Amino acid sequence: FNDTATTEIYTGDTSSAASDVYKRQALRCAAHLGANGPTKASVVKAATGVERAATLMRNDVYGWFERVERGIYALSPKGRQALETYGDVLAELSTQAACGSGSSI
Repeated sequence: FNDTATTEIYTGDTSSAASDVYKRQALRCAAHLGANGPTKASVVKAATGVERAATLMRNDVYGWFERVERGIYALSPKGRQALETYGDVLAELSTQAACGSGSSI
């Protein structure tokens, strides 16, 4: 996981730390789709720094993404709700990106 947030969230429980990193990466992808609409997975990857963006959106663990066509994803209604629910996390990720201490959203 190439996410600087990982050092802050490790508590010895590898499973929950990995889950938190995965959710932050999914939020980065969701935020990009929320701001830009349906987008090619490679563009989401480049814009967010989430190396596995295509796989993450394809597997859609949280139900946040919809496949529009091959390689193009949009935000689902559940994904829009997640952006509201996790607004505080997104603000933190934006702050980290602005300070150069994390991946951009």
